[in-house]
Amino acid sequence: MDLVQYDLTWTLIQHLDPHQILPLLDFLDGAGLYRSKDLLVAKLEMVSRTRMVDYAGELYANIHGENEEKKKEYESKTLSVHAELEELTKKCQPLLAMLQEDKTSQKMIDKGTFTMEKLIERYSVRKHNLPNLYLFAKLAFDCGMYEEAANVLFFFRELSSHGDDNERKFQALWGKLAAEILLADPSRAYEDLTSLKDSIDNRNWENQMEILVQRTWLIHWSLFVFVNLRGKGISLMVSFLTGERMLNTIQTNCPHILRYLSLCIVFSNSQKDNVERVVAVIQQERETYSDPLTEFLAAVYIEYDFRKAQETLKEIEKVWSIDFFLGYYKYDRFINCARVLMFETFCKVHSQISISDMNQVMELSGSEDMGERRILELLQETHSSGKIDTSKNQIIMTHSHTNIYQQIIGKTKNLSDRTTQLMEQVEKRYQQRAEGKD
Repeated sequence: MDLVQYDLTWTLIQHLDPHQILPLLDFLDGAGLYRSKDLLVAKLEMVSRTRMVDYAGELYANIHGENEEKKKEYESKTLSVHAELEELTKKCQPLLAMLQEDKTSQKMIDKGTFTMEKLIERYSVRKHNLPNLYLFAKLAFDCGMYEEAANVLFFFRELSSHGDDNERKFQALWGKLAAEILLADPSRAYEDLTSLKDSIDNRNWENQMEILVQRTWLIHWSLFVFVNLRGKGISLMVSFLTGERMLNTIQTNCPHILRYLSLCIVFSNSQKDNVERVVAVIQQERETYSDPLTEFLAAVYIEYDFRKAQETLKEIEKVWSIDFFLGYYKYDRFINCARVLMFETFCKVHSQISISDMNQVMELSGSEDMGERRILELLQETHSSGKIDTSKNQIIMTHSHTNIYQQIIGKTKNLSDRTTQLMEQVEKRYQQRAEGKD
């Protein structure tokens, strides 16, 4: 298998900030897919889009060797950035100085008095300090001062009023999320992520295409947040990405994200509604996008080809080694969850299963007794109704299918109950209006 064809890095970086791209390029250098010098060139290109001039100078020297003329050029740029940062710091005073007193600003926030009006009254702050504060935070972020940028953008948003500040307040939330991601602060980053999602959903957009673009970027940035949330990251990723709007965005603009949704489905197989939703999208987008992870789910849930699923797991191990985000998870745990998923589905579509076939599909090694013991454990783990018939060397499944007439009766009863509830609501509202007229 040519691993390069499964490398999503160059697809993902189209929707990432240059600062976020650097860790992905560092990871690729260790994966051994590309020449180190080519990756250094790519890093220099990304760093050149920021204001981290010193770092850019180091990269240039590593690629091209020491060059006195270039060295002076980078030193000049560094002085220029420092001068700009110093100038903006002056323009933000005394607001910036007051914000650095964390206890004072937090007390005002708690009391509900943290407003520009109060600050102008008590601390000699001027109105022009606020827009300069935004510019200071933006430059701080571009220079790699992520913590300072995150803190300042938090206060900027707190102080921004409605009206003219709305656009910058929205952009500041993007900036704060970017900073929290790079600081690897998952709890604060997740708060910003959900706030930004709500802002995008509730904003009045003149151009509907822009909403699609905003959600596409948000989906890509969210990957950094969820992989750092560890224990609860998988379930939160599933909830976030399988909402109707997000899933439509994935299907329309970034089907490659299905790789990470497939990962989530294997890890959280208990969420049946999400399984069906994701598998349906995988089936629809199969000609547009597929990789070993999506093909594993297709083999299990669409084709019921368990031997193919087993072979696909071997390919997934190779993909795992070249994917920055997959690397946050343990491959062995993924394999265990994948085999449980295979076992459960295998049991659902067969009424009689040869134990030897099951051992082969599940790659249950060891003695026959050990294989049977593991099968019993899996039957209990997946709540599958079955038993082992040792005389026939088979697993006998007992499927409980609902009679078609019982399904009709059940649906009719639900419809009747909903009709009754609706009639009660109508009658209640009628009485309320009648009483109002009296």
